[in-house]
Amino acid sequence: MTKRLLTYFSLAMVISCLWGCASKSAYVDPAGPNTAVNVGQINVQDFAVAADTFVQDILGRVGRGQLTSSEAGQPAIMAISRITNKTLNHIDIDQLVKKIRVELNRSGKILTTTTVAYGGAEDPLAKEVQETLALSGQGVVNRLPDYTLSGAILAQEARKNRLTTQASYIFQLSLTDRSGIAVWESEYIVTKQGRKSAVTW
Repeated sequence: MTKRLLTYFSLAMVISCLWGCASKSAYVDPAGPNTAVNVGQINVQDFAVAADTFVQDILGRVGRGQLTSSEAGQPAIMAISRITNKTLNHIDIDQLVKKIRVELNRSGKILTTTTVAYGGAEDPLAKEVQETLALSGQGVVNRLPDYTLSGAILAQEARKNRLTTQASYIFQLSLTDRSGIAVWESEYIVTKQGRKSAVTW
């Protein structure tokens, strides 16, 4: 009986050790080389790099005077229009859009309105405050957006060989001015290879 108990105890210790080793977690830099990479989906680092690429391109156009504000000395105003997910995966578009908005806001050159947006105001309360002030005669005439941001995310898959799948995720964005002209357009492509169900680092 004692020998059997020792065997059970040893087995429990081994399982406990294996479980502890397998479930060990650690923080990693989301922009670093140790993040998980999934062939079958867009990872956080993909959104981060795509957003940074777009922001740098947009700010470069602002610096060259190609994207300007309708009011001298004031930052341009951008509204968010429709950005369509054309992949078969569920994608949180805000993971891309919010990163772009945050960096443009920090630059002080382009700000985003939250009361004018595709599908309705992002911030209904701010919209209500605007309307209340306007009705009371205290409101300032709201600036119309100088630009609207629209676009799409697409995906293409191809099989390299029997075991390896290649997936490309295509980010396409446009800025349209008040006259309806697309004054800026850009595309960023993420391509990955591996087993579709696999996660690599």
